[in-house]
Amino acid sequence: MHLAPPQAHLESVREQVLVAERAVLYTVSFALRIKVPYPALLTMQELLQGPAQQRHDIINIAWNLVNDSLHTTLSLQYPPESIAATALFLAHEVHGMPLPSRDGRSFCELLNISPEELQGAHTCLCACAACPPAQQHP
Repeated sequence: MHLAPPQAHLESVREQVLVAERAVLYTVSFALRIKVPYPALLTMQELLQGPAQQRHDIINIAWNLVNDSLHTTLSLQYPPESIAATALFLAHEVHGMPLPSRDGRSFCELLNISPEELQGAHTCLCACAACPPAQQHP
């Protein structure tokens, strides 16, 4: 049987997190700028193939995954282009569509992301979104 922690303990932990967040913000003088993955995702949509409705669905799924990524530390761990590429990869997995490739170049080569980086971002993003199990990345 799993017992929930006492409410007082949860409040204490919550307060400690808020104090730590405040300390970090003061340390960086509240000058925290994070580039969002949306422009990169819009650029990458040019690689999509297939009927217009499928491309639209893929971009919608990827856009929602990028939205989800903003609720994580992913933007502190990976560049926006990597997050966008990962969201696009996951959108293809969710939609069951093959990944774009061109002139013998794989998805990773087209988007200039290493398979290891894709796997790492995939794991982080799937922790906050309902994702299919990881498959071998190209």
